[in-house]
Amino acid sequence: MRLFRAVRLTLWTILLGGCIATGVLYLSIDKSTDAAHLESIARQANTYDIVRDNLLTPKILAEAQGAGYGSLIDKQVVSQAVAVSFDDTALEQLLNPATQSLANWLGSRQPDATFSIDASKQFARLTSLLADKISTKMMTAPNCTYFNSLADVTHGVCKIPGIAQEELRTGIVAILNTQPMIKEGTITSEQLEIPSTLLTQTSNIPQYLSMLYAAAIFAAGLGVLIVIWLLLRHRLIGVATIGIAGLIAYALLLGSQLSFMNAINSYVLEPGYQEIVRALAQVISDEMRSTALYIGAVSLAITLIGAGGWWLLRRHRKQSEHAVHLHESNSN
Repeated sequence: MRLFRAVRLTLWTILLGGCIATGVLYLSIDKSTDAAHLESIARQANTYDIVRDNLLTPKILAEAQGAGYGSLIDKQVVSQAVAVSFDDTALEQLLNPATQSLANWLGSRQPDATFSIDASKQFARLTSLLADKISTKMMTAPNCTYFNSLADVTHGVCKIPGIAQEELRTGIVAILNTQPMIKEGTITSEQLEIPSTLLTQTSNIPQYLSMLYAAAIFAAGLGVLIVIWLLLRHRLIGVATIGIAGLIAYALLLGSQLSFMNAINSYVLEPGYQEIVRALAQVISDEMRSTALYIGAVSLAITLIGAGGWWLLRRHRKQSEHAVHLHESNSN
């Protein structure tokens, strides 16, 4: 009978520990992937550099070249202008809709992580900086003659005699503003060309999180029933069993945290994106570890309270029984 009871309590302990670990795992991931945490991750990782270097600089350079100013500015000039116009402070404000969209996608509240950001103010500053650079270079060119063409003016071979730099600059701004991306003044998710490998590996994440959410709800309900049954049926032993289940959950969470980080570190993604994924994984891992440590400490206390209470109660009963027997012996 005692063996059966011990086996039964062991099974309930393991099952309850799994329920606690499942619930904490979901809560850790859910908390780490809200908009506030994603904004923090964007600051910690090099997200802003990716937007500047992989999205804005190459597209703006291509549009400047398409406007005919390719010989007057290069990638370095455009990169410097982008860095000033779209600094970290500006991008932090601009990317808020993007992080909110990503959080909604991860939470299955929207089908994809699409976004459209109004950056007209930043693009206006960008064109102004580029126009300054281009007009300054053009003003150093000699005056055009009858042998020069309009293309020579655009390429900086010569300048129109008597033209003022401000007049030249105004014309350059007008021409740059006809280019698609600058004209629209928006940054969209479609413009951010995310590597196909990253899309393939992350496309099912919302589905997995939904499955984990369902498992966590089931685990929470089952865990509550187990706790009630243990307290009603076994009382102090039940309290100790709940504490031991918490310690099992603590061990499971620490093991899951280590396995999770090892799995993330084993993935090889394109430069830049790998840092973002690892930063997100580190936030989730830190949340899991801190919660696991808290659960471990509380569970140890509950175990000691339950086991200590059971031992004291048992000792008290034995002393009471001994006193009764002693009283009966004296009476006889």
